[in-house]
Order: sequence, then structure tokens, then C-alpha cells
Amino acid sequence: MGVSDPAGDAVLRAADAAVLARCWDRACRTGALTAVVTGDAGAGKSRLVRGLAARVESEGGVVVSGAAVDVGEQLPLWPVATG
Repeated sequence: MGVSDPAGDAVLRAADAAVLARCWDRACRTGALTAVVTGDAGAGKSRLVRGLAARVESEGGVVVSGAAVDVGEQLPLWPVATG
């Protein structure tokens, strides 16, 4: 995984993917786990999550995902907390 794209982001995404993979491994041992992925637009969040979701589903897990509109100064999960 040491190959990087022109922007140098592939190595960073590989490290993030490894963290999410460890989260999945832990969830398999201990039960449900929630992971929140944040980052700037275009940082590769969706691609990262799709990769993990594919692995989870291929191993028989269930993936539940959500998204919210920009809430400005509010908490990131405000629509969920108040819905």
C-alpha cells in the first residue's frame, strides 16, 4: 500500500482504511460499533466507507449509513439527534 497518488493522499487513505478495518474486527468480537468519518470535501470519505461496507457485507455483516446536509455551527449529527 505504499503507492501514492499524485496528491499523496493514497497512503493517508490506506492508514484510515486500516483503522476502519480494525474497527470492523473489534465489532465482530464485541458487537455493534459506530464509526464517524469526517474530512474535507473530496478527501475520499465516501470511497473509504464504500470499501469498508463492501468488506462488511461480504463477511455477512449489516451496514447502516446516513448523511446530513451542512448544518453550519450545529453538531455534525444534529439532524439525527433531533429527528
